[in-house]
Amino acid sequence: MAQRSEKGIKVRQPLAKLKVKSSKFKVLQEELLALIRDEVNVKEIIFDDKIKNEVELDTVVTDELRKEGILRDIIRSVQDFRKEQGLKPEDQILAWFDSSSKINSILQQNKEFLSKEVRAKEILIGESSKNDLPQKEISIGKEKISLTIQKII
Repeated sequence: MAQRSEKGIKVRQPLAKLKVKSSKFKVLQEELLALIRDEVNVKEIIFDDKIKNEVELDTVVTDELRKEGILRDIIRSVQDFRKEQGLKPEDQILAWFDSSSKINSILQQNKEFLSKEVRAKEILIGESSKNDLPQKEISIGKEKISLTIQKII
């Protein structure tokens, strides 16, 4: 959406609300609304006849939404690294992450979700691999993350 571009908000950054002016869309099936929420990457769709434009996107990024966006970027980067290493989607890995205390904290708080999303049997946060394994530096905004993965055989 143009509103994201104007504010410099990436598509992977989740937002809280999308307001739609016309209440005639209220009859849309929940499956279609869920698809729109996913595509626009918003948590909620609200129908409001009082808004000025046909569609208004709430572009306020709360700390919680920012953390979710960071996590999504990290997951995408891990998936890209897995692909670069020739790993298949079903291959399980060990993963090491090392970054600032802020990023390490986000990773620690979401460790279980992250493990599931990147198919990691174990995730070690705040340390680097002691082995001579492929390593990648990820940039998320101004933050740098050192990532190492190893396929579990």
